[in-house]
Amino acid sequence: MKFFLGVFFCLVVLSCHSLTAQYHFDSWTTDNGLPQNGVRSISQTPDGYLWFTTLDGLVRFDGVQFTIFNKSKSKGIINNRFWAMRSFSDGSIWAATEGGDLTIYRDGKFTSYPAEQVPEQLILGFEKDENGEVLINADSSFYYLRNGEFVFAKKSENDGTQKKINFGQSGTRWEVYPTETRQIKNGQTKIYQLQIKYLNYYYQSVYEDKKGGLWITDKGKLYYLQNGEITEYNEKDGIPQNIQGHNFWEESDGSLWFATGEYSAAGVGLIRFKDGKFSRFGVEQGLSNDRIFSVFKDREGTVWLATDKGLNRLRSQIMTTLSAKDGLVNNEAYPILKSRDGSIYIGTVGGLSRYQDGKFTNTILRDNGGGGVLAIQSLWEDEEGRLWIGVVGGLFVLKAGKVEDWSKKFEKRDTVYSIYSLKDGTVLIGTEHFGVWQYKDGKITVAFTTAEGLPSNDIKFIHEDRNGDLWFGTYGGLSILKDGKFTNYTTNEGLPSNYLRSMKEDTDGTLWIGSYDGGLSRFRDGKFFNFNTENGLFSNGVFAIMEDKNSNFWMSSNQGIYRVAKQQLNDFADGKINHYESFGYGKNDGMLNTECNGGRQPSALMDSSGKIWFPTLEGIAIVNPDALQTNQVPPPVQIEKVEIDRENIWTENASNDSNFAVKINPSDIHLDITYTALSLIKSDQIHFRYKLEGLDEDWLDGGTKRTVNYTHLPSGSYTFKVIASNSDGVWNTEGKSFKIVVYAPFYKTWWFWTLMVLLFLSGAYLIYRYRINQLQKLNLAQENFARQLIESQESERKRIAQELHDSLGQNLLVIKNRALLGLAVEDKDEQFSEIQDSVSDALVEVRSIAYNLRPLHIERLGLTSTLEEMIEDVEKSSNISINYDIAPINGLFSPENEINFYRIVQESLNNIVKHSKADKASVEVFRDGNKITLTVKDNGKGFETDKVNEKKGLGLNGIAERAKILGGNYSIDSELEKGTTVLVEIEAK
Repeated sequence: MKFFLGVFFCLVVLSCHSLTAQYHFDSWTTDNGLPQNGVRSISQTPDGYLWFTTLDGLVRFDGVQFTIFNKSKSKGIINNRFWAMRSFSDGSIWAATEGGDLTIYRDGKFTSYPAEQVPEQLILGFEKDENGEVLINADSSFYYLRNGEFVFAKKSENDGTQKKINFGQSGTRWEVYPTETRQIKNGQTKIYQLQIKYLNYYYQSVYEDKKGGLWITDKGKLYYLQNGEITEYNEKDGIPQNIQGHNFWEESDGSLWFATGEYSAAGVGLIRFKDGKFSRFGVEQGLSNDRIFSVFKDREGTVWLATDKGLNRLRSQIMTTLSAKDGLVNNEAYPILKSRDGSIYIGTVGGLSRYQDGKFTNTILRDNGGGGVLAIQSLWEDEEGRLWIGVVGGLFVLKAGKVEDWSKKFEKRDTVYSIYSLKDGTVLIGTEHFGVWQYKDGKITVAFTTAEGLPSNDIKFIHEDRNGDLWFGTYGGLSILKDGKFTNYTTNEGLPSNYLRSMKEDTDGTLWIGSYDGGLSRFRDGKFFNFNTENGLFSNGVFAIMEDKNSNFWMSSNQGIYRVAKQQLNDFADGKINHYESFGYGKNDGMLNTECNGGRQPSALMDSSGKIWFPTLEGIAIVNPDALQTNQVPPPVQIEKVEIDRENIWTENASNDSNFAVKINPSDIHLDITYTALSLIKSDQIHFRYKLEGLDEDWLDGGTKRTVNYTHLPSGSYTFKVIASNSDGVWNTEGKSFKIVVYAPFYKTWWFWTLMVLLFLSGAYLIYRYRINQLQKLNLAQENFARQLIESQESERKRIAQELHDSLGQNLLVIKNRALLGLAVEDKDEQFSEIQDSVSDALVEVRSIAYNLRPLHIERLGLTSTLEEMIEDVEKSSNISINYDIAPINGLFSPENEINFYRIVQESLNNIVKHSKADKASVEVFRDGNKITLTVKDNGKGFETDKVNEKKGLGLNGIAERAKILGGNYSIDSELEKGTTVLVEIEAK
């Protein structure tokens, strides 16, 4: 067959391709493990897990694995069709269903409230109010869940008007109405006259930015309120017509983003506002659906999107691509070269592409005057400006726009993998089968083969070092030509592999050699040091080696592109550190295909802006090292499962229990531990280390594996520890740990019977001491209670004696004096009238004292009405406004206990009147079956609860004693200038 009898040459100019920073969308659907594609809301718990709602259950995500919670798997869930959800700092999750059910997840348990118990069933979201309490945002009202009861928020929140309320990050409260917007801060209200036609039912449709300005969406419009001015953006500014935004957020570059789409209307994806311009990102950029229901930004800054077509993740990326859709002649690219004029040449299996000023110009080479397209394998530009093009089966040269076939200059035609020009102008040509040829004096002749000393005739790269010595990388080892003599290096001399693909000479003369399958090797002072996946390298493929301005090596492989610090490699090789980090980049970072191409020369380049270009099976991957941002957030570590012989013994609360220990019996064989770490950026590249203290002397490298298995552990006590690093090498050195106790068979211990005797004696003594301690504690408790009871009785006697002396005694003395006076005066009628009035006053005092001893109304009207009457009397006799809500509690207590409950309320109100200096108070008595909860609050001056025992005359001891008599629990919460709350919980019997 005749080769290269003709050349077909054509030029194609294509549109400009921007190499500015791009954004990448990842998506997860039922194909990846979701129970259903309808994702509605997203949140993140303090432990780092991402939670989101679907129409078939709640889902927890650690970046790698989904855990599904639904009514068939999780006790407490009553409806799977979840939509609104939010987590809070206490670890609780509040979620609402389409049907109006409310579900709360707390401490590993789900509690649900059916729709018929919920005040308003269309729950739009949840947020913390000014006091830190969870406020439930419904379609037309706001309410709380307190002690298992739903309580509507203050009237101003539920006045029946259509509005949106936003608690801004500056502390401003914004109220958005159809005709005006109110800005409320520091007690001052500012009103913006603004007509909003559509108040979106999304409660996130208004947003206060970092500058303190407010963004409000209307259909096809966007308003910005700041410093008394209103700015309107509409279709002419780039706001899509009939589209309404929601779920705003800001990025560190100053851009503002928001989502579009509603439950009943389509959207256009995401809108970004930056530098006064709006940009759209939708399905064309990789988003799975243009209609977005909610947006969440996690603690690492990653943005998550909920759509009808699954979960999406938006990330900025350090990598851009050029492919056939941008004008590249063919996606399968191999050699890549930067020419002197700044243009970039890319060789592909379908021809040659030249990239300059954002445009492609393509050249197609064909054999035999129009036959098959020739695949380009190597590129080189010589001192004369000629472009040398190595192809499968030959060589072409391009100069001044003309292509010449130089294949006929070869004695034996072959594929050209590498081309390199020497300082003296000689051009060396590396072939697949016939070694190195040279172009000199207008002729191509054989230069070196295995006959002259090369380890192989398959030449992958040629390099002339600073000393003028020639290096040849082959698929048989490495060779240096020095002083006319070849010296070869193979695996026998320390190379990691004989299949070599790349070489880089350092500024200090160190050589770095990349192999196809053995990793990276450093050649310094005549010695090799090898780096591979076993000691930390991301991949054993090193197809190209490029160095950025920060001395990071960037290398390509079949698994993607990866980065490692050169200094770390040197320190590791020199024994200064015991590990180094390498970081991989693939499809999640923007690559169209992770498989890179190499074994051709050159196989990478750095352009004038510092970006590094790598050829792949689907175009060119371009890395921008300057855009690299390190994730400095260490990943929280969680133990997810501990199994003994395949039975899980781990619980949700075990990781927070320092006393928890896994106990392994002598008959148990297998111990399996599953753990995870919560970084949602490149979760598959999280790195783990673990050790079993008591067995392992040092940390063991777990790689990215999330399980460890032990069998037949020796008896003893151990502590299992696991730590993790995120994809940027930031370690959580605290990690997670738990204790393990492995019991030995009793029949194998020589000290068994001695231990039995000691255990018996010790047990008897401990029981004896325990019994003595219990009796002592019981006696001490009885003495304390008796003393307090006596003190209480004495106090009551003193109070009654004081009242008898100060009121009734005084009235009787007046009666006596007037009777004596009546005997001495003539006008006895007037004196007897005075005596009658004094007797009436005395009777009133007697009744008052008797009422205070035991109100007669309790027997006549019941405890509930008596409490209400007493509260009203206190309010009338004081300047305190008292609100009360008393549940029906008649008949729940015995007559003796009714007076005790009455006295608790009475004493609490007396304390408020006497000591609090409050102007408002409230009394609430809630009943749940036989459980009674009493809450007495005031807005008075409060006090320091840690000094409560130092306070005298507050009656707190009496309240505590009576609560104890009733068999209940008593607590008091107070803070200076913030009021006092008394809480009593009683189980009526």
